[in-house]
Amino acid sequence: MKSVTLTSIAALTLPFLAANGWAYNEAPMLKQLVEAGQLPPVEERLPKNPRVVPVYDSIGIHGGVLKRAFKGPTDRWGPTKLMEERAVETYMDGDKNLSLVPGWIGECSASEDAREFTFTIREGLRWSDGAPVTTRDVRF
Repeated sequence: MKSVTLTSIAALTLPFLAANGWAYNEAPMLKQLVEAGQLPPVEERLPKNPRVVPVYDSIGIHGGVLKRAFKGPTDRWGPTKLMEERAVETYMDGDKNLSLVPGWIGECSASEDAREFTFTIREGLRWSDGAPVTTRDVRF
């Protein structure tokens, strides 16, 4: 439950902090693109209520090469593991408590009989090319 509390607190405080001078950070290579006019400022690229994941260790350095094992075409998780963003994801906090948190959705609800679920996409969520994410993108 601890991570849900952290997520809830972040959702309530981030708009206040942003309105009072707090700013998001971004990778140096993205900041250079913003300064060159090739990319909008980070505040314009994020949804209204972005997902914030607390960092318990050092963030490290930006850039570099990612190396990982891939077993071939039968390795279903190999090529997709790093590219998927799920509606609801598991999250482990610094004390190793596991909980479910919203991914690309802002909120969700279920009918009393748990046969129908309603997911609301985060307001302002966009693809990497700037196009808005809509229900057509996730219809199945």
